[in-house]
Amino acid sequence: MPDKLEELIETINQEESDKVTCVIADGSMGWAIRVAKKMGITSAAYLPASVAILASFLSFRKLIDDGIVTTMVRTYII
Repeated sequence: MPDKLEELIETINQEESDKVTCVIADGSMGWAIRVAKKMGITSAAYLPASVAILASFLSFRKLIDDGIVTTMVRTYII
């Protein structure tokens, strides 16, 4: 996939009109950000997850510190 994205950007940028000046990619597609960096193009990653999920990610440390969530891992055999 990274090679195809790089090829697409190069093809677009060879035209006289519009150029790719920024790559905006889903946070799970880090390879797209790496392609942009390699090509010297500005990039940004975003997380399309809901606000509730983002708030959870940002709150994990406090939840652990407050003892609400434990860091102990348990294995269950079904």
